[in-house]
Amino acid sequence: MPTISMFYGIIIRMYFAPGEHPPPHFHVYYAEHKATVSIADCEMLEGDLPKRQKKPVLAWAELHQEELMADWELVMNGEPPFRIQPLNDGVGGMSPAVVSVAPKGDYELEFVFETGEQGVLDMKPYLGFGVFQALKDRQRFNTVRVAFDTIEWPGEIDLDPAFVYAKCKIERLAETASASGGH
Repeated sequence: MPTISMFYGIIIRMYFAPGEHPPPHFHVYYAEHKATVSIADCEMLEGDLPKRQKKPVLAWAELHQEELMADWELVMNGEPPFRIQPLNDGVGGMSPAVVSVAPKGDYELEFVFETGEQGVLDMKPYLGFGVFQALKDRQRFNTVRVAFDTIEWPGEIDLDPAFVYAKCKIERLAETASASGGH
């Protein structure tokens, strides 16, 4: 099931079901919560989300209704949908988008963000966690690519852009502190 957008820890996806599976809708996942939202009227069809997540999801759906319908048509024809811009709160609260990523030795990733900032993320601590275990295969790890505003590997393994930016930022701060003698 392709991920078409991610924001605030919320994942938006659509299932492939060529020619069947009406009415047009998308699936929302947040922590242990899941819901199905109608594209036509931007209302919840099934499931539920916490109020704090439900409001931005429905607002996002209204903003991107045409794009969602276009993606619906694609998945109904067995074609992959396009990614859709995440919800932006307009106050700079979102992490900068990843514009390039390059795998480095010893399971590290080197990033460039839309701000021009650069960072390195050590993935070793995460390779024993869930879906990331598959990335222990160095050949698969090296297939990382930019996907929308973050990164992904084949098999829909991706990282939240806020996580990527925060972890890279921490490493940059640590490097700066050690280079200046900790001051």
